[in-house]
Amino acid sequence: MSSHQQPARPKSRKHIPDAVKDVMARVSFQPGVRVADIVAAGQGSSSALYRSRAEIKVDDKVKTRSMSSGRPSPFPPIVMEYALALFHFRPAFYLDEVVGLIKRFHGYTVNKSTVCRWLKNNNVTRKRLTRPAREQDGHRVLRWTLMMGQFDASQLCFADETHADRRTGVRKNGYSPEGTRAVSSTFFVRGKRFTLLPAMSQDGIFAPWVVEGSVNGERFEWWLEHQCLPLMNPYPGPQSVLVMDNASTHKGARVRELVEEAGCILIYLPPYSPELNPIELAFSVVKRSLMRTAVIEESDLMHAAKNSITSEGAKNMFAHCGFI
Repeated sequence: MSSHQQPARPKSRKHIPDAVKDVMARVSFQPGVRVADIVAAGQGSSSALYRSRAEIKVDDKVKTRSMSSGRPSPFPPIVMEYALALFHFRPAFYLDEVVGLIKRFHGYTVNKSTVCRWLKNNNVTRKRLTRPAREQDGHRVLRWTLMMGQFDASQLCFADETHADRRTGVRKNGYSPEGTRAVSSTFFVRGKRFTLLPAMSQDGIFAPWVVEGSVNGERFEWWLEHQCLPLMNPYPGPQSVLVMDNASTHKGARVRELVEEAGCILIYLPPYSPELNPIELAFSVVKRSLMRTAVIEESDLMHAAKNSITSEGAKNMFAHCGFI
């Protein structure tokens, strides 16, 4: 061998599924088939094939063998469980903060890459935080969620208001050469302010109403009586349960009376719980569509409300809030 020639590296062991081993061993029993021919085809070693043949002769099947999981972890299981518990109770932890807490309370020096591997192996992924209000009563939300389980998604309708003016259509991003700012003049005075008041079922937006200015209790009751409730059905039919937040305009003297006269059920959301209202997601889509409109008028807001939310999109929003 030349002094410059490197010795051949041993071949890495190739895992062969048990089903393949079984077929190979049974084929080797057939007349005219040699073990050497099967091994030459690249399917394992002769010793492994003879071992499979022996197992079939005894048990009529190949013995299942577990793959090696690699070098055992130098950390006891309690350390990984502690790290996972930290992220469970405070998802916003930084990796180095968790590493520091493990060192402080368990005495082990753990790399951030090790913590990442623990998260990956337990299907814990990094995502944008959902931020419920601190004032929210978790137990009350849980009771409300359990109560809502008695209704089918097809029965639920959600109502709320959102506002728009000519600043709503201002785009937040733009293009410019690298190293320069992207500059676009825009309005600093909001101009006319419009309010959109719609309802939403799992099929999409219905009964949208746009007014200039704000919606007070009297306007809300008019919309409820003349636009929303005529498109709903008596309970337990589809679109028969109206869900709203606790805004004062939604709790006028006639609101519950109007809903119950229509044979429907009125339910209020827990305080500080907009994440339970799918219409809030719909409003984000509506306002995003308004960014294609230079100057927002009443007709633009009405058009966006009617055309931005598809039936499929509405169902996805219901699912995101836990109703499907």
